[in-house]
Amino acid sequence: LIFLNNSLKSLIAMLTGFFFGIFPVLFIFLNGYFIGVVVFVKAQEIGISNVLMLLLPHGIFEIPAVLLASSYGVWLGGIFYEKVRGEDVSIGSAYRLAFKKFLTRIVPVLFLAAFIETFVTPLVASSITGFPSV
Repeated sequence: LIFLNNSLKSLIAMLTGFFFGIFPVLFIFLNGYFIGVVVFVKAQEIGISNVLMLLLPHGIFEIPAVLLASSYGVWLGGIFYEKVRGEDVSIGSAYRLAFKKFLTRIVPVLFLAAFIETFVTPLVASSITGFPSV
């Protein structure tokens, strides 16, 4: 479920980039905001080092994958802008390329991140004092 959620949201962020890249940028901004809020609240309870221990194992894979998907969305927004200006660009070719990159580069990394989040993070969490055991 974690993998499907992250993959679907990343795909939507990428595909909706055609509208001048607005949605991928908002997606990154809102994700960063909510992660920041959660980190701040949990750091007050269990300490920043424990929060980082919970986030870093999967976050080092998940965050770059989501950023890459969103960057393809912004790139698609640039292609759309060029088309609106009358330049001879193929939106279809750009979407095919972005989708190919999504399947070959982003999806495998999101799968690895979800695997780590599902199987490694609970082990780390159970070793942290003050964190509910899994």
